[in-house]
Amino acid sequence: MESVSGREESMNYTATTIKISCSSTPEDLETLRETLVDIALERGADRVRLNRVLVVVDAILGNIRTHAYPDTPGPVAAEVLPRVGAGDRLLHLRIIDRGPFFDPLAEDSGAGLEMIHKTVCGMSYERLSDPEGGANCFSLSFILR
Repeated sequence: MESVSGREESMNYTATTIKISCSSTPEDLETLRETLVDIALERGADRVRLNRVLVVVDAILGNIRTHAYPDTPGPVAAEVLPRVGAGDRLLHLRIIDRGPFFDPLAEDSGAGLEMIHKTVCGMSYERLSDPEGGANCFSLSFILR
């Protein structure tokens, strides 16, 4: 993994956005997945809800590896947004890749979207523009307890 910033040693995630950057290699994506599991557990996820988070994260990371970077690994980022008010039972994630434009909320984006939609309590997509050519940003919210 390239960097983890904003992460406090005490794992008190209430004040800052946690930003995790890595490559789309299988090893880095597994480390990213494990980090997200640690954060969900620290925030009180029960086993059933943790499994739901994992199913969705695995689907999204697999799609990034397969579709955004099919031939050469590329950058992936995840952001865990701070808890706000009653949101302490929620996990808010943003998963970002720099692959070609792909709107996962489009009607023809595949059967995995239906599973994701049933699993999360909120999701959105936006194409971020920047000098490097843009990025896909998929935002997700999960109920943890």
